[in-house]
Amino acid sequence: MTAPGTPQTERTVIRPYRPADEDAVAEICVRTALAGDDARGAYSDDELMPDV
Repeated sequence: MTAPGTPQTERTVIRPYRPADEDAVAEICVRTALAGDDARGAYSDDELMPDV
């Protein structure tokens, strides 16, 4: 979504999730789980946040 009055020159397309994306999505979850900051090492298991 663009702000009113902003000319649109490119269109962003978000493709559907694929099972091959699982590791990358888990990594994003961990790196943003601490109020937007990296949560690696903040919990007893780094695999916890992607499973929540």
